[in-house]
Amino acid sequence: MADLEMASAIPVPRRALGWFLAIEVLCLAGFSIFLWLGDQASALIFLVGPLQILAFALLARTDYWLLLYFATLLPATALELLPYGYAHVVFYAGTLGLLLFLRMTRFVAAKESSRSGRLAAVEHMPLAILATWIVLAGANAVLRGWVSWYLLHYTMVALEVLLVVWFFAVIPQSLRQVRILVYAMAGSYAVVCGLLPFLVTRVAGGFLGKTLETPYAVVNLNVLATHVGVFAAVGIGAALDAKRILGRFVLSVAVVMLLAVLLFTKSRGAWLGFGFAFLYILVRTRSFGFLLLAGIAVLGLLSVDVLRIGFLARVEQTSAQDPSLWGRFLLWQYAWDIFKGNWFFGVGMENFRYVKHLYGFPWPASFGIAYNTNSLPLEFLVDLGVVGLASFLWLNVSTFLRLDRLARMPAVRGKRLAMGLNAGIIVYATHGLLDCVIWQHGAFMLLGVLLGLAMCVHRLGCPGGFQENANP
Repeated sequence: MADLEMASAIPVPRRALGWFLAIEVLCLAGFSIFLWLGDQASALIFLVGPLQILAFALLARTDYWLLLYFATLLPATALELLPYGYAHVVFYAGTLGLLLFLRMTRFVAAKESSRSGRLAAVEHMPLAILATWIVLAGANAVLRGWVSWYLLHYTMVALEVLLVVWFFAVIPQSLRQVRILVYAMAGSYAVVCGLLPFLVTRVAGGFLGKTLETPYAVVNLNVLATHVGVFAAVGIGAALDAKRILGRFVLSVAVVMLLAVLLFTKSRGAWLGFGFAFLYILVRTRSFGFLLLAGIAVLGLLSVDVLRIGFLARVEQTSAQDPSLWGRFLLWQYAWDIFKGNWFFGVGMENFRYVKHLYGFPWPASFGIAYNTNSLPLEFLVDLGVVGLASFLWLNVSTFLRLDRLARMPAVRGKRLAMGLNAGIIVYATHGLLDCVIWQHGAFMLLGVLLGLAMCVHRLGCPGGFQENANP
């Protein structure tokens, strides 16, 4: 009773109470308005607004916790588990904006400046050039009258992805913190894979269809394959890097779950990418035991009828008469023709979808506008021109080569984690040659996380990096 009386006697600041009530009224008003308009996703944002603000207030005590929050929640985008409006307005813009604010105020206050990571010139320059060219390409497209929702939206998303690269590269202060981020994402992806059988209501297009219907969204299997294929490769490196048997076992289970979903997606590009990634890890580890365990796991997965039949049917479908291949040829031809007339600035981020119809693309706009170039390097070439593609390749190739140099050093910290991240880059790049999935915001953000973590491991694994036992 005395404690209750003491608690009730603590004065509540009137200004703080006033701001809280004002925000609460605003959130309830927004919820009511959007619910009346029939926009349930926006109404949900306003309803959970106070809780989200409270979560941000708790997480903002350190930028690392915000980064961990971002990494843990990102795998949910693989199955479109986050409402579209929430993902873009609150999750991406809110989290990245708060991280940017924290780092700017830390710089002004000169707090913990010695503990902040720094990008090398070979990492900083392509990021700066790419960000500049994304803006210039968008401005050029606006001046030429090529304004579309895709241009405005993906220009903002691309800039957010570059912020993701930077944050994941400079915020972690130890390899232990990097491992926690990877473990959190692996666990989240395992949960997503476990939910898949309970959420899918139908595979659109039959057994070999490429989309899943759920009660709340339509999921593209090529996008899902990018998510699970990339992190299956990263998870293998993390499992080899883990020092405890329990950690290796848990990560191995997560990898097997991701591989099962990868087979289920029937994505040949992701399969090919994972095959190259597996060969890369095998060459770098030179371990017969790893090859044996991997072979047993694959044979075990293929012993499941639905996975084996889907795999064999998809392999048999691969031929010169494959209609998807001819569709890609048509898109590539138009992308090349448009690039030749816009080789310097390009047509704007993801704006090929809109511009190709102005150049006489034969499919109706109502149907064909959903298709980008279906090739990641070609998409950057036509969207951002030669400078944009060069900076994008510089960013990816230099990151891969620097991390591979670290992975080849004997007795270096984080060596096998570096192998896994490089293997993930291989999966993304190989799949990207035949399918450009950056139109899906989660897959685009995953590329930023992958490159950022790769830069971070290189920074921390080199001599002079932060101590491994630093607390997160």
